[in-house]
Amino acid sequence: MKNNPQFLDRDEKIYWQGEPVVPILNVNSIVFYILPSVILLIFWSGCIEYGENYAFLQKAYDFIHQGAMTRWGFLLLCIGLMVYPFVRWFLYYKRIAYVFTDKRAIAYYKDSNEIDFQIEASGILNMQRSYRGGELVSLRTYTTEEGTEEGRGVTRVVRTGFEGIPVRVLDFYHETTN
Repeated sequence: MKNNPQFLDRDEKIYWQGEPVVPILNVNSIVFYILPSVILLIFWSGCIEYGENYAFLQKAYDFIHQGAMTRWGFLLLCIGLMVYPFVRWFLYYKRIAYVFTDKRAIAYYKDSNEIDFQIEASGILNMQRSYRGGELVSLRTYTTEEGTEEGRGVTRVVRTGFEGIPVRVLDFYHETTN
């Protein structure tokens, strides 16, 4: 990160550059991935006895264990849910870097210098903020992407932004607007 990325203009002044500070496990990944996968694994293992009041669970368990493909596919689903937060962290957050300049803010991939997301300096203060305890903040915005899927037009709303940056970075943009 010692070198300036090649896509910066010569007259751009860098306020801050760095990497996102994001933990591998957070509340969202535990609640939406780890915990459900553990519950599904307990269900898959059959170590819980289902009484007559929960006959539908017994039928679901029997269906899963009738065929080898269903049984092992369900197990792979559980394992996939469990490892997803780790894979995402290593494949995205460890590869991404941020540069905040006087003209714009950029998220780019360190290995290829490909820009993932950028926003003009005037739009940075309008981004939604979530404070991450201490001195970190995440900035988010929603953009629409137009595309085609199977011959028809598709519009998607995509959440983009910057995760785990120092709060003091925003001070540079407060000073320029005042």
